[in-house]
Amino acid sequence: HAGHTMPSQSPMDHSKMTMNAPPAADDDPMAGMDHGAMNHGDMVMAPMPKGITRKKIGPAETALQAFSDALEVGNRDLAIARLATNLKVVEDGDEENYSDYLGGHLDADIAYQKSVKTILLERTVVNETPARARIVSTIRMISNRSDKKIDIIVKETALIAKQPNGWKIERLEWLSAK
Repeated sequence: HAGHTMPSQSPMDHSKMTMNAPPAADDDPMAGMDHGAMNHGDMVMAPMPKGITRKKIGPAETALQAFSDALEVGNRDLAIARLATNLKVVEDGDEENYSDYLGGHLDADIAYQKSVKTILLERTVVNETPARARIVSTIRMISNRSDKKIDIIVKETALIAKQPNGWKIERLEWLSAK
């Protein structure tokens, strides 16, 4: 019970737990549970930290994460495999198309990712249609080299679409906090 303060002699009263709705279609056993109506034996419930840890992620987010992981480990081919040929990349206002990005900037992004530790602070996934998602992430990048100080927050927005050959990133926009 991480995040709970347990009293020494007050057991939980599970008989008062209620379900206001059936579990969701994705078999989430907690879906529809009215946590406020539960008697937790006078436990003090700490709020859940805002985070990005989830057991299930969808295919669009999986594609974006695979791209990010490929940059981090320097796997250029895997990174390219996650990009749509109609890709637009916008970084701090400068826009590149697919061939421009592959022709130079991709290698710079790989080199940069190797020089920083990336911490995903927040992520919102909006499924615009069953075949299109917008993913907005807040990322902190900290240098992992002692000779170069980097500690920035980057807002990443990705448009990802289901194409015949899988989920592909059609637009990436990175905006650094100043």
